[in-house]
Parts: sequence; structure tokens; C-alpha cells
Amino acid sequence: MSKGVSKELVQKRHSLLTSGDRMLQPQDCTAVLRVAKADFLAIMNKLAKNSSAILQSPECVFVVYYLEGVIILKHLQRPGVVSHMTVVEWLSKRELDGFFVIGIKEHKTAATQVASIGLSQEEVHWFDFYYKLVRPQLLMASRKRKRDDVEADDKFFVSSTGKMINNPTNDLTRLHAKYNLPNVSSQMARRACEMAAKSMTEMLYLQGKMPASRILRRVLVVHMLTLSHLKHLSHLSRRQ
Repeated sequence: MSKGVSKELVQKRHSLLTSGDRMLQPQDCTAVLRVAKADFLAIMNKLAKNSSAILQSPECVFVVYYLEGVIILKHLQRPGVVSHMTVVEWLSKRELDGFFVIGIKEHKTAATQVASIGLSQEEVHWFDFYYKLVRPQLLMASRKRKRDDVEADDKFFVSSTGKMINNPTNDLTRLHAKYNLPNVSSQMARRACEMAAKSMTEMLYLQGKMPASRILRRVLVVHMLTLSHLKHLSHLSRRQ
């Protein structure tokens, strides 16, 4: 590394240390998911014991909020991915190297790239419970919807009124407020993880080593599947 670049890194770190503000760390971004997990799993266990269980409306909404948080705060996706993810895209997920990859075509940056999410086995189990057991209960509220609201039927995530979710950011704000935690937005989470990744890369570079970590491997797995997944989704769209 050149002296100029090394000096720049030192200056950046000094600025952060002397600014008086604590940097948001990646683990801070998912704090609400950790705190809320026990309540979330309680609902999942209720459904596991009885797939015909009727949830209260707040329970259904809580499941939606939590899964939105998984996508936005843990998998660092933009809110538009939550709003526009479709049932077809969920059903078209592909398994690769222990992860289940979902490709979402329509979102804020869809003109330049497909959003790819690599869910773990546990996460896929949660999402499947939502799709099969919670989402139908939310759609029950849509029976009296107007004809122009029917577009929500093909969206994976739906609101408490059975409609398309237009503002996932507000949902995350409510989830944080429920547990009295500082709000973390999509932009804040992505920025924190970007800074952490840069710092880690710089440290490994300075040490003269770059081990193949599980995180890097996971990112590669997701992107390796993106192109083939997009072709598959395009084929399904043409058939509809």
C-alpha cells in the first residue's frame, strides 16, 4: 500500500475517533432482530404445533415486520425489494451451497441490477411459514378490496389490510419503537456494513493476507446464481 493511501486511512480513522460520535456497527443494525427474536419464534412455534392456528392481527403484522427487518437490516436490501418481491420470485428460489437465493427484478436499482437475497435454512423456514400460514390470514382482509387493489395478490409481503406494502421503512420504525430501540434505517445499515467491510479489507491488506471468509463466500454464491436466476424468472414471466 502506498504511503499516500496509508496516510489517508490513518486520517480517516483519526477523524472518526475524535468526532465524538460512535460509529454504527453492523451488530447494532440487527439489534432489533435479536431482541425481538424470542417473540417471533413464539409465533413460529405456535404455527408449527398447529398449522390451522388463527393468529391475532397484531401477531400477523409482527411477523411481517420481523421478516422485513431480516431482508432490510440483515441482508442489506433496499425497502423497494420488500415492496416489490413477488410470489413467483419466492417460489422460484434456488438452493445453492446451503443457501436459498431469491432474485427480485423490480426495485429502486432494478435498471442496473437484480436484487439477490441468500437466505439460510432457518430463514427459509420462517418465510415459508409466513407464505403458507400467515399471508393467507392477511389476505382474508382483502375480500372487500376494490378491484384496483388486487395487484397485492401477487406480492409476497402484504399489509394488515391485505394490500401491497408501500412503506417498509415505517414498519421498521414501528418495530424498533416496540422494543424501545434507536431506529436503524436501510441506508444506515448499508452504510455501517460498507464501512465495516472497507475497514476489514484495509486491515487484511495491511497484514498482507486475505483469507476466504464465510461472508465473502456467501456473497460470491449469491452473485454466481443471479444471472441464471434472472433467466429463469424471465422465462416464467413470458409464460404468464
